[in-house]
Order: sequence, then structure tokens, then C-alpha cells
Amino acid sequence: MSNDPTSTGNAFATASDNIVNISGGVITHTMICDSVFGGYASAVSRGGDAATSATGNTVNISGEVAFGLMSALFGGLVDVQSGDGDAFTDNRLNLSSAITVFGVTNFEYYNFVLPANLQPGLTATRGAILGTEAQPSVVESVHIRGGGTAPAVGESIVLINLTHDTTVIEGEVANLSSGQKGAVLNYNYVIDFSPNGKQLLATVQSVRARNESKILSEGFLAGSILLNQTGDMIAQRTEQARCGAFFDITGGSSRYNTGSHVDMKGFSLITGLTRCVNTTSGKMTYGAFFEYGNGNDTGLYVTGARGKSDVYHYGGGLLGRLNLRNSVYAEGSFRAGGMDNGFTSNLLDVEGNAASYDSSSAYVGTHVGLGRMLKLSSRNTVDVYGKYFWTHQNGDRVTLSTNDPVKFNSIDSHRLRLGGRSNYVVNRRLSTYLGAAWEHEFNGVAKSTTYGYGIDAPSLRGDTGIGELGVSVKPQRSLPLAFDFGVQGYMGKREGVAGSAQVRWAW
Repeated sequence: MSNDPTSTGNAFATASDNIVNISGGVITHTMICDSVFGGYASAVSRGGDAATSATGNTVNISGEVAFGLMSALFGGLVDVQSGDGDAFTDNRLNLSSAITVFGVTNFEYYNFVLPANLQPGLTATRGAILGTEAQPSVVESVHIRGGGTAPAVGESIVLINLTHDTTVIEGEVANLSSGQKGAVLNYNYVIDFSPNGKQLLATVQSVRARNESKILSEGFLAGSILLNQTGDMIAQRTEQARCGAFFDITGGSSRYNTGSHVDMKGFSLITGLTRCVNTTSGKMTYGAFFEYGNGNDTGLYVTGARGKSDVYHYGGGLLGRLNLRNSVYAEGSFRAGGMDNGFTSNLLDVEGNAASYDSSSAYVGTHVGLGRMLKLSSRNTVDVYGKYFWTHQNGDRVTLSTNDPVKFNSIDSHRLRLGGRSNYVVNRRLSTYLGAAWEHEFNGVAKSTTYGYGIDAPSLRGDTGIGELGVSVKPQRSLPLAFDFGVQGYMGKREGVAGSAQVRWAW
């Protein structure tokens, strides 16, 4: 900081464009100079002054600061013997801690960061002087730290509180302002004086969740996305259920168009045992499995907010398939487990802290399918099918690293898939398949609230086209070991590619 006046002859003195930073400590009050000045200019010693100014100065106050009984805040101060002086224009007070001072004056602009308990930003024991009718003071922003409760429409917040019995706040102030609470809410205010003139108030005109806060819901939706991908693999295993042990893994990268988008990269695996039973109507295969999925997503909202979820789930379930003698089959699975989600973002609160959270929730899911195998030749069959998938992920309540509360609703995914797959037997050791399907998601909406205000909800609802091709290999006829390798492509609501590998030991 520099407050040294500069001059041209004896007719000009300035103390402008200074920055005063106070982040803690005690301001004493033994003399007037123990107050805080953004700038001080004097031309008295130069024999008079025609144009003296202390303008464009900034005072930043944060942390625990104690002011003495007579210590005041000045945006600028000029000492002139004659002529005009400007100690007001473009002077700015940025206040991010609650302080008590003797008085405050000569600031054209005010910015407040209030504590979560809404303690007044500035208490003056003697007086406060704002701008004039021609040049009023302006409250540029009123921010509130995260936590506690959120002021509702019509509620008033005290910015400046005057405690002296016989004085009121002097001057004029512009009547509109805006601000942010924590990392998640946007506010619009009307700025005015209290009826007794002793308080400067910000009255809430409107409040809503920030558009950028949608990234929080996208992060939670990542869990359902990963669960659906694992559910697809379980259905694929059910299609190929044979008596024995199996180990399947799939991985890939997909973009989900959720109103913004989520890019998911990850893998899923299942392992388990199946048994076969002959019935009067056909053959029944059933089994149990353990499942695990791991992935991360990067969400991007149109305003530029980015987030990343590192998710994993673990659980188990049952699967079964009944092949009837007329080539019709029915299949299904049931699964349950737990989901963990660690989310980070560049969603910033009023002090530049990034929002993050950790979430845990339970899930259940099922799928049922019905199809028919059509034999075209001794080597070629076509599987025509319809499948329904349901996945339910419980909601959760979290507190962001910015102290903002967020409530995530449960997410239900309902998908219908219709398709066909052509299977061709090359020889006893090698076979191939080629398929296509259409899938429609009926729900998949991630609703959430913060301080009771709804956050924009990303959705998986929509249509996806699926193409697949693969090969099955049996290395030796004498060994009950077989491998399946496949690749899947997606277009529409989901866009991307995934690869899969299956190992089975059948007996």
C-alpha cells in the first residue's frame, strides 16, 4: 500500500489506487491516524489546493479483526484549504468478517461476505455516511457463507448496524444487489434502510439454486450409470448361462447426454457358479454371483462447472434362465449391494473453496427377459428378444465441503430393450455373433435439493441404439474352458464403446 500524495506544483494532490489488506489483529484508537484509510491526500502544506483526491482505493478486511473504540474506516480522506476534494469516487470496501468500528465513510462500493448465522457485516458505534443522491453508494454483492439456513424471499439481512442512540445512517444507497450463498444458491436483493434509519438492509427479492449446482446431481447420477452398465453384463451372462463357473469383465467409455453430459469411464466384473436342471418343459439354469463395478465420470455444465465422481459398487445376486422345448426362453436376475461415491468439482463458494462430497447408498435391481431362438440353418440361429431392466439407488443426504447441505432423491432407472442377435457356428471351436437393439429409458432422473430449493435435474430418459459383435472360442474340445470376446457400440442418449471378455468353465 502507498498513501503518499503526489503533486504538480501546488495545485494537485492524490492518494489513489491503493490496496489495504487486513486479515487479523487489533486496530488501536489513540489517535485519528489509528483509523484505516484507503487513501489520504493533503495539499494544505502546499499552500492551497484546487483538485485533491483520494479515489479508487480498496480496503479488504477478513479474519478476526478488532477495532479500537475510536477507530474508523475511511475509503479516502482529503485535507484541503480551499477548492474541491474527492475522497469518495471508486473507493471500495470488501468485508468478509463481522467487525465493529467507530464509524465508516467515503466508500462508493461495498461488498459483503456474511457468516452463516447472518451476523451483521459491519456494526458502527457512532456513525455511517454513504453517498449522495447524485452519487449514491452501491452494494455490489451480498454473499453468505455455506451452512445454517438460507434466508427466504421477503427476509431482511442486516449489512450495517448503527448502535448510537441519537444518530442514523446518512446518505443514499442504490437499491439493488445480488449475491451467493455457499456454492449453491443465487440471491437478488433490494437494498434499503430500516424504518428507524439505523440499519442498512438487504431484503431477499428472489432465491434459486445456481445453474452450476446441477453438477452435484450429475455426480450422484454416475452411480446409477455404473449400476446399469453392470446390469447389462449380468443380462448377457444370463443369456449364456451354462452349468459351471464363470468370470466376466467389461470396460469402456461412454458419454450420457443428460441435458448437459456425463462422461463415464470404468469397468464391471461378475463371477459366480451356475447349475442346470432338466424339467418336463425344458432346461432350467440358475446360479449366484458376486458383482463389482468401478468408474469415474467428468460432468460439464454449459456454464463451465466441472465435476468428477470416483464411484464403485459391490454386491451379489441370483440369475436364472428357462429354455423351453419350443425354442422360447425366459430369463431374469436379482441383485443388491452398496454404492460409494467421492465427488470433487470446481464449483466454488463465496470464498473460492471448491465443493466436494462423499456419499454412500444401497441399491437393488432386477431384469426379466423373454425371447425365441429361430433356427435359420444348421450353423445359424437368430435370437429375438425383449428385456426390461429396473435399478433402484437409494438417496442420500450430504454436507458439501463448503458446508452446504444437499439432499439427493433416490434414482429409479426403467429400461426396455428390444433386439436381435445372429449367432453363427464356424466350427466346433469357434462361433461368432452380430446383433442390434433399441433401448428406451423411461426415468433415470437425479432430483436433488439444497436448503429446500430444487437443483436442475439431469436425466437419462431417452433412446439409445446398440450394436454388438463378438466371438466365442473353445481352445480344446477336451477342456471345459471357453472364452467370449465382444464389443458394443452405442448411439443416442448414450454414446460410446465398450468391450467385454467372459471366461467360463462348464461341466
